[in-house]
Amino acid sequence: MSTPGRWSRSAGPGALLALWGAALLSPVFGASVSLAPLKDNTLYEDPMGSLSNGQGEYLFSGRTSVLADGLVRRAVLAFDVALAIPAGSTITSAALTLNVSQSAPGAGPRPGSLHRLLADWGEGASNAGAPGGTGIHAEAGDATWLHRFYDSDLWSSPGGDHDAASSASIAVGVSGLHTWTSAQMAEDVQRWLDDPAASFGWVLIGDESEMQTAKRYDSRENALVANRPRLDVTYDPPIPLDSGSVPDGNGVPGLPLRIDRSGPELVLDWDASCLATDTDYEVYEGVLRSFSSHQPVGGCSTGGATSATITPAPGSTYYLVVPTNGAAEGSYGVDSTGAQRPASSSSCRVQSLGPCSGPTSRSATKRVP
Repeated sequence: MSTPGRWSRSAGPGALLALWGAALLSPVFGASVSLAPLKDNTLYEDPMGSLSNGQGEYLFSGRTSVLADGLVRRAVLAFDVALAIPAGSTITSAALTLNVSQSAPGAGPRPGSLHRLLADWGEGASNAGAPGGTGIHAEAGDATWLHRFYDSDLWSSPGGDHDAASSASIAVGVSGLHTWTSAQMAEDVQRWLDDPAASFGWVLIGDESEMQTAKRYDSRENALVANRPRLDVTYDPPIPLDSGSVPDGNGVPGLPLRIDRSGPELVLDWDASCLATDTDYEVYEGVLRSFSSHQPVGGCSTGGATSATITPAPGSTYYLVVPTNGAAEGSYGVDSTGAQRPASSSSCRVQSLGPCSGPTSRSATKRVP
């Protein structure tokens, strides 16, 4: 059987070899994904906790001018990480990009800090329109300054329950795209992947030390798609504990080649050859679907050992274990059509063993005695 999502081929009966195809090797290379927010909103400082902007085109962060009473605005955003990234993946980087479409008059570069939210919140049907800076009466389920979900569930602290420590902070200019990225943000995303029930996103806190520092950001509902918030994540996909198992056929008793992850390394182990005269094994790795690229791993011999610990080569890689008796090596198994490799070889039948010097000696067209 082959693991879903992995390219693999069964080995021929009677030959101790197993092919393992890995389109995703987490210690080797990272995958990436761009996520739009699952929801976003603005918390408008308001003693009644009745203002929101769930469906509005804009988010706000910072403090308003004296004409607007110098009140605080905080933007909140959350992402469905678990829907986009396979469970068990290792997050290697995270970057949030927001577009500043307007700043308060005279508000030059000001600090903007992301803080991980500690409680869930909502995005209702409210829409403050443009410019939107004063908000509008909250609708059912909206997040407000006082409510996680209007008008029932409250924040523990007005303005949102969040980690006191910043996950990332940058100087936010007057306009244009701005990106936050840090190791802590990657840890936040990892936390949300591992525990989706605690995936509450970030609150963006601007400069609240003085008035007229507010910034307007484009929200996920903004008409300009290119200006909407975007979370870019790179990650190493998981290698399941039972990954890489490829049957070697009923003619060979025992377990097929097994591949387990151990930190940055892979551990390969297999059962003994079907021929008692095969007292050694060779392990090869190569580019997916390019058998001629195979190179020996750790020399030409395992010294009779039926396991090997390797550091995977870069790129999509697959592995081949072949038994030898010092003069000949076993069949390479069958391909996806069921044809034996090399052609005309049979169960437990050996082929000439060429010099172990590189890919030229591992040609699929090697003569069979």
